[in-house]
Amino acid sequence: MLQDKEFDTKAASRLYYGPSAQKNWLAEGRRQSVDVVLLTHPRDRADIVRMFPWADSLDDGELRDLLDCLQPIYGEIIEAKNLNVGILFLPILAEDMIDPRKRGRSRNRMEKEGLAKVAAMGAKHVCLGGLTGALSNYGRRIESRSKELGLELTTGHAVTSVSIAKQYDKALRESGRSGADTVVAILGVGSVGAGVAKLFAHSTRITRPARIILVDTLQQQERLQAIAEEIVAHSGVPVSIETLATRSTLPADSLCYRDATAIISAVSTPYILDIDLVAPGTILIDDSQPYCWDRDAAWKRVQTQGDILPCDAGLVDVSEIEYRSFFPFDFADDVGEGSSISWSCLAEGLLRASAPYLASNVGEADAPQLLAYEQAFDDMKFDIPPLQCGKNLLPVARFRACWSAESRNETI
Repeated sequence: MLQDKEFDTKAASRLYYGPSAQKNWLAEGRRQSVDVVLLTHPRDRADIVRMFPWADSLDDGELRDLLDCLQPIYGEIIEAKNLNVGILFLPILAEDMIDPRKRGRSRNRMEKEGLAKVAAMGAKHVCLGGLTGALSNYGRRIESRSKELGLELTTGHAVTSVSIAKQYDKALRESGRSGADTVVAILGVGSVGAGVAKLFAHSTRITRPARIILVDTLQQQERLQAIAEEIVAHSGVPVSIETLATRSTLPADSLCYRDATAIISAVSTPYILDIDLVAPGTILIDDSQPYCWDRDAAWKRVQTQGDILPCDAGLVDVSEIEYRSFFPFDFADDVGEGSSISWSCLAEGLLRASAPYLASNVGEADAPQLLAYEQAFDDMKFDIPPLQCGKNLLPVARFRACWSAESRNETI
């Protein structure tokens, strides 16, 4: 079980988290139906230890043996306003979902074990978290099975794209920057990266930058060109394209380091971006699984130099629906009484359950879908939480002062 924490009586009466969440929910006579379930996985070893603290003593081989023996586990069941919400963890590491030799087995476990566990709780909506979207070809590979089980499947990528765009706006606003000051690099133009690019092209609610740089592998060149043409046609924002020889290396002379003043990343290659090479004054917004850049190195630079703003992305404040999670995800607002922050992929399911007119997203979201979810996001009064790197709230005022000083020095 998770390590014991002290909560007030009122909060504790609604706590169903840890390995026994599902058993305790049912044992207390709660109705079986959980309306929305996030189907996700441990990002790394640390996430497994959050669920099973004793697992920290296992070596890598023992940990893999443990995962092979486990069934999908509800890490938490949450009673929100008019909705019951589940977070279901697949016993599969992110690195195994990326490994070509293990992807097939990982996908089979997600379809056979994960979806069955979701359906067994009477859920209607299932959202794909972490790498499960990419693993299932953005839901296409498991759509048929989901329908057989009566589940409405959505990738979560529309709200993730919306939340990233809104977080970019928040970072600009709070740091005193304007679109005219900003060159945005989108590192990784898959479903999420493309969604952000389409919002820059079509949304009237997001601040458009002076220039956009699309960065992906050489194999994606035609796709990048098509997205670039769409951005230019609908917004007039100039677009540059950078192609990488491999997905594992971002060269030191990359436009991300040379020209970008904001880098939005959504990749599956860990630590492809070197924090030490990031230019002073850069806003970083990372929604990668695993992380695109090292959180410890980024926070150290914030503390010592204060010249970058490294933000965790994919976070949505859903306090409007009285959502409160006690699973120890290390969100900055969790100081012992839970968190009102939801992962953006789950927030998409919360919107769908609350606004049935919204279409599910299987495959990549197009511009009309993105704009519909952007509108629903605002209508539901969802918001972007304070900017944070890991559990650390970012000192935005210090960054603003540092960046302003740099700007003044450049003009003297």
